[in-house]
Amino acid sequence: MSESQAAFGPEDFIEIPCPACGSRGFREVFPARFSDMNGAFDYLHEEDMHYRVVTCNNCGQVYSNPILTPETVEELYRNCDHGDI
Repeated sequence: MSESQAAFGPEDFIEIPCPACGSRGFREVFPARFSDMNGAFDYLHEEDMHYRVVTCNNCGQVYSNPILTPETVEELYRNCDHGDI
């Protein structure tokens, strides 16, 4: 993550309903694993990292929750360093 990008806070994430059935009931399967939230995009330097993974209480779908807001994702793409591509 570049120095020009701000740290992520709770306002950058939204809890979502199950993408398969729309239920809002879930249980955590795996907690998020990052040394800090700004390391969430440093895939070359951290191992075994992931967002919180949950399973739907209604249908069993497994998904990440919470997720980044659309605005935060847009900002990440707008500010990313594409290198020499």
